[in-house]
Amino acid sequence: LVNHYKSDFLFFADSVFNIPLGHAEAICREILKRDLKFKWTAYHHEKYLSRDYIELAVEAGCARFSFSPDGYSKETLKALGKGIEVEDIKNAFRLIKENPKAYASFNFFLISPAFNFKFFRADSKPTVSTYHGLFVIVSDNS
Repeated sequence: LVNHYKSDFLFFADSVFNIPLGHAEAICREILKRDLKFKWTAYHHEKYLSRDYIELAVEAGCARFSFSPDGYSKETLKALGKGIEVEDIKNAFRLIKENPKAYASFNFFLISPAFNFKFFRADSKPTVSTYHGLFVIVSDNS
């Protein structure tokens, strides 16, 4: 696509690019080995991140790490069957934020399947702000 069609931006439509992490790292290394010059994005899983992987992906052209935890409370994440904890979301944000060349987007449902007014405060707890032009979780206000 890059060489034949001169594409300069790609979206890897894998359901979750960094599962397994070793496969994602191999793709990044191959992009670098072939000296392919393009930007890309993909959905990533919050649990399968490391500083080394983020650095490698950015070097290989990752323009945005997309995450879709969809909820931000223990109850919502459990109801959605996400297999992650709120701390996993916070950790993903921290790891991305540590790399000044890394950008991320986090997608959340406004009204989740586990929504009720009891859980509303938990789901609404993060402060939403901009970071590198994207709306992101800045802190959990705790």
